[in-house]
Amino acid sequence: MKLKGPFGLGPKKDKRVYWSSPLEDKCQTCSLPFGDTMYDMKTVHGPWANMCHSCAMHGHGIGKVGLGFGQKYEKQPDGKWLKTEG
Repeated sequence: MKLKGPFGLGPKKDKRVYWSSPLEDKCQTCSLPFGDTMYDMKTVHGPWANMCHSCAMHGHGIGKVGLGFGQKYEKQPDGKWLKTEG
């Protein structure tokens, strides 16, 4: 059975977005493991970094997700990082 989009205009598209670049399993600011959540976020110093929750929200990160600020990713059972906010 094929899923149809609105008004029967073809297959419904999967809009999930996954992290696609190489990634170490540790925060680029404190070097601790990400755990199940990782942020790709602008730092208070300007450049962007992959950060753990603590650094993103209370350390070097600007503490905000959204366009121009950062994205939140959650680790899936298959090991992929799914974008959940931003």
